[in-house]
Amino acid sequence: MTRRLAGIPPAVAAFLLPQAAFAAEGGLQIFPDWTGLLPIMIGLFLVLIVPCQKLLFVPLIGVLEERRARIQGRQERAQVVGGEADEVKGRYQAQVETARGGAQDARREVIDGARSSQSRIGNDARATAEQEVTRAREQVAQALEEARGQLREQASTLARDAASQVLGRPLS
Repeated sequence: MTRRLAGIPPAVAAFLLPQAAFAAEGGLQIFPDWTGLLPIMIGLFLVLIVPCQKLLFVPLIGVLEERRARIQGRQERAQVVGGEADEVKGRYQAQVETARGGAQDARREVIDGARSSQSRIGNDARATAEQEVTRAREQVAQALEEARGQLREQASTLARDAASQVLGRPLS
């Protein structure tokens, strides 16, 4: 109530407040006597409806209609912008998928290259190891033949020395 009175000028408020108190003193009247006031009120209503229509209702309806049109326009614009955003989002997702595919292909190429390099290095190492083993076997076989040849020479010399000691005379 005080909020409503804040907008009313003080002179009007001073006029209205005592009227409410004066109306309460007269007692309770359920059906007021409108016989003299009703035609005056209807006349005042008809006289005031035309200026109120022109000064208040038509501009208010115009403002509300403009507001509705602006809201509808903004909703349509929001739908257009939303459609554009969806389109941009779709392009972005397509680009992301393309980039992922490219990255996956590049990753696959690197992995395949690493595997082939690893295989080549392993094969080279295996071939080098086999060559070393073969060379070592040949050296061992050659050393064995040399040792056998030396043992044959030494065996016949040792056999002669052993036989000469057993016989007690030199062998010729």
